Amino acid sequence: ISSRKRRFFIRTARRQMRGSSQKSPPMPLDTSQTVHLLVIERDSAAGPRLRHLVERIADRGFRIVHEFPNVAAATPALERESVDLVLAEIGGDGLLEMEQLVRVPALGGYVPFLVVDDESRETVAQRALEAGAQDYVVKPGLAPEQLARAMRWAVERFHAERELKKESDVLCAMLDSVQVAMYIKYSPGRILR
Repeated sequence: ISSRKRRFFIRTARRQMRGSSQKSPPMPLDTSQTVHLLVIERDSAAGPRLRHLVERIADRGFRIVHEFPNVAAATPALERESVDLVLAEIGGDGLLEMEQLVRVPALGGYVPFLVVDDESRETVAQRALEAGAQDYVVKPGLAPEQLARAMRWAVERFHAERELKKESDVLCAMLDSVQVAMYIKYSPGRILR
């Protein structure tokens, strides 16, 4: 490939990266933007209800737009409507409920979700994060301020990861279009590409 074509590909990739970051910037951590929530909460006696926690921080930019008792009831709403974050409470058999959450196509890839558990369980927390949850919090003892911070960071982290993925895809496409053998060295003796 000629140096002229190579410069063209690099300029095009840079324009695309600038354009993608300008179109959908990550959501800021301020309260000026309302975060629309879909809440999946079972009836449980462990700790205060999620609705009550969110109502106490509503002045900080959080609003529940849908509330469902289980994952199966929430799935149609997730597929047809837009929300900023899903708060999914699990309890009892946490791993079984995590498997139900994992099967919802919209979660993880298109909508960030935060798992709220009745008790602290390492295996459930690990599975939740592996499944794409942005965070795992324990409901008993959860202060409204802690929930607000976890929700804001979950949305911010999700948007930042999506932007990074877009930029990575553009860079990979640019590198794939170069016809010259190229090696990228990460650390001594380790070749990435």
